Amino acid sequence: DARQPSGTAPDATSLAGGPVVLFVHGTLGRTDHSFGSFDREWLRSVHERYHGRVIAFDHPTVSTSPAENAAAFVAWFVEHVEPVLDGRVLEIDVVAHSRGGLVAREIAELAPPGLTIRSIVFVATPNGGTPLCDAAHLGDLLDVATNLAAVVPDNPVADALEIVLELVKDSAVGTALADLPGLGA
Repeated sequence: DARQPSGTAPDATSLAGGPVVLFVHGTLGRTDHSFGSFDREWLRSVHERYHGRVIAFDHPTVSTSPAENAAAFVAWFVEHVEPVLDGRVLEIDVVAHSRGGLVAREIAELAPPGLTIRSIVFVATPNGGTPLCDAAHLGDLLDVATNLAAVVPDNPVADALEIVLELVKDSAVGTALADLPGLGA
């Protein structure tokens, strides 16, 4: 299930007051883990600059494609934010990490008339794909995920284990990508 965008804004009405910054995490990530270690002063300055209009999009990354993630974000926007804009256009600046850049690009393509993506900052986005998600390298991906599970604490471990278990379950390497559209993307 796509998690709803979240952030510091108490309701959609407060988003209509000016530009918004949107954080979009990467594969096996969550917003709090992907962006939570940013410098506290810098994060505070972002909140001040955007007057608290800071949101994050937590979304599934392995079982869902970037296009499906983007469609979920746009559906949330249309249902919860667009009705309070009263004909105004919401401008969003996006900070996207890794696979989140692919999601951000899809959001920009799907944006309804009431939503403008003003800018996107791509941080380590795999624009040309990654060899680890190539069918010929899924064994390497399994090794990386297993290694991550051994060294990364708490919640990311659960995410890494999710992919490991899926890949083991789909031991026929050729079908694993078809069954995991988030990785295939």
